[in-house]
Amino acid sequence: MLAAAPLAASLPAFAAEADIRNYRPVFFPARTEDGRMLVVIRRFTRGGEPFALTVEPSSLKTKIRPDAWIVPGGTLDPATKYLAGLSAATRPPYPIEDSGLR
Repeated sequence: MLAAAPLAASLPAFAAEADIRNYRPVFFPARTEDGRMLVVIRRFTRGGEPFALTVEPSSLKTKIRPDAWIVPGGTLDPATKYLAGLSAATRPPYPIEDSGLR
């Protein structure tokens, strides 16, 4: 029990540092400042500064980026890994929820 005490004592400080607010789902194409294609899937503020959670559609890498580093706009290529997977997961036939419990 004593071993967990230092960890528990540090958690409130970490949570206060993060200060994440206004976390919301979004979905729109964007580009990095150097022109790479992104999909913005979440927006939030951390410490009062705006940030976005992005996905690189060709590699599926995710990254939290400051909003200032993102340029909205562009066209998403449906052949990318991200959009192909999203399309496969959302087209009919729709899986039945809890279908494994027969």
